[in-house]
Order: sequence, then structure tokens, then C-alpha cells
Amino acid sequence: MVAKQRWEEYVVVRRFHHKNKHGLTPMRKAVATLALSLAAALAVAPDARATIIGYDAANVSGNTWLYSYTVTNDNADGGAVSVFDILFAADLFANLDLVSLPFGWAGGAFEPGTIDDDGLFIGVTLPFLGFGIDQGETLGGFRVRFDFLGAGTPGAQLFQILDPYTLRVVETGATVRRIAVSEPGVLALLAVAIGAFGIVLPGWRRVAAAR
Repeated sequence: MVAKQRWEEYVVVRRFHHKNKHGLTPMRKAVATLALSLAAALAVAPDARATIIGYDAANVSGNTWLYSYTVTNDNADGGAVSVFDILFAADLFANLDLVSLPFGWAGGAFEPGTIDDDGLFIGVTLPFLGFGIDQGETLGGFRVRFDFLGAGTPGAQLFQILDPYTLRVVETGATVRRIAVSEPGVLALLAVAIGAFGIVLPGWRRVAAAR
């Protein structure tokens, strides 16, 4: 109940600061879109000391997809992650539907234009309830279903981490796709590496024996 009340307070604050929290002016949105594109193209790794929100995108049917998120707290300041939001760009997402939250968390999925120009997924709890994500911990179970208006597979999104008491933004970043070790591309790369090692090893032995 307390977490739900805090979530409702967050929604009020978000509406009050409409367009300002994510800096959604056309120029800043264009810069953010470019940054996400570059990160995806270059496979930029997240900051070693930052909150990491990983995602999986699974196709439900047609243009309906499901995002599953995990939040890892690797902040240098040691504080728990208790409030965060993820942006759903209005030109790419529609019909947002909150599917699940971890125990002890409240939140919601808001259509574009509801409390901001773009859509939002919000997750909220309170540290003193013991459900916040402490430093070094990872929590999953955040899932949102949506219709994807773009082409291909849905990609990275912008997110914010907020102070649970003041609702001040303390960190911003972009979600990172989780890559399973069993993916064919990873296995193929591993096979190539093993094959290369097998080719190089006999030659290395011959050089060592000749010395």
C-alpha cells in the first residue's frame, strides 16, 4: 500500500514536470535517438559503476511484443534502486500493458500523451520496506506488453533512476539487451575460437620443440 501511494505521488510529480524530466524537446529527443542508435551499432558496454537495466524482447504475435527487464544495482554510491522509469517513444510504441512486477513493487505502464509526450513504464518501491535493489543485487520480474510500430525487433530505451524520497533524477541511461550464452551467434563464435586455437596450437608446439 505504501509503495502504491508513492507510485501515485510519482505520477503527480511527473505530470507536473511534463516534458521536462526526459528533456523531450525535438532537438534533445533527436540526440537521444542518435545516442541509442550508436550504442546499438557499436555494442557499447554500460558504465562499470552504474545501474544496468537489461531487457529481452519476445514476440507474442504479429506486432505485439513483450519486454522483460532485469535491474542490476552497480552504483558507486551504494544506495538502493527503488524508483525508476523507462521511456516508450510515441512513434515506436502503443497499447502499453503492464504484465508483471516483482513482489513488493508497484507501478504502471502509461500510454503516450497520458503523463508525458511519450509512454512510460514506472517501477516504485520504498527502501525501508526491504524491497529495494541493493548494491550488487539484480531483480527481474518487470514485464510490459506493447505493440511495436517500428521495423524489426524492438531495441534499447532510455531510463531514469530517481531518489525514492525527493523523486529527483539521480541517474540516466539506456537499457541493454541481455545476450544468452546459448544463442547460435555466441556458440558459433566460440566454435571459431576453439577451431583457431586448435590450428595455432600444433604450430606453437613445433616452434617450442625446435628451441
